[in-house]
Amino acid sequence: PFRTFDLSKATPEQIDSLNNADLIYIGRGVNSINFASPNKEIWHSITSPIITSNMWGLRSSRMNWFNSTSTSNIDVAKDVVFQANILKPADPVFEGISTPVDWWSGAYSVLKETKAGNGTVMASKADDGSVLFVRFESGVEFYPGSKDMPSGPRVYFGSASDNMSDSIGKIISVPLKSGRF
Repeated sequence: PFRTFDLSKATPEQIDSLNNADLIYIGRGVNSINFASPNKEIWHSITSPIITSNMWGLRSSRMNWFNSTSTSNIDVAKDVVFQANILKPADPVFEGISTPVDWWSGAYSVLKETKAGNGTVMASKADDGSVLFVRFESGVEFYPGSKDMPSGPRVYFGSASDNMSDSIGKIISVPLKSGRF
């Protein structure tokens, strides 16, 4: 695991290890400044699949996956459950799940964006249409005019945050356990 995300200081061996990974998960706890240029271009050049819930790092001033800077961060020490619409119910990732579905979020942060440019929206919040699960294809501009495109498949998974509260209400980070890309 990487302790720093300043890829502009990474060795060729570290970049090779990222390109040889089966899957890279970028959590919400990483500072978004680590996804501005020159890191942004290095992240886009990684060929391994990347999944992230770091909506702050995906806005147009950072990795530029979404043509938006509209994020909301409400770090409350409680779980939040809301209704989500599954827009691609035939996709294997949603096998056996009917829509709408309860969508869990830890300490609540959410990308307030209803459009995904050239990405495929797989799920969205039922109440306002904010995207929750978006796939981006390799070699396709994130949105028209962005001039940024991934070298491998990318997924934004709006678990909203990789934080949760401990027994005394302190926000802690937790890793992604498992799932289908």
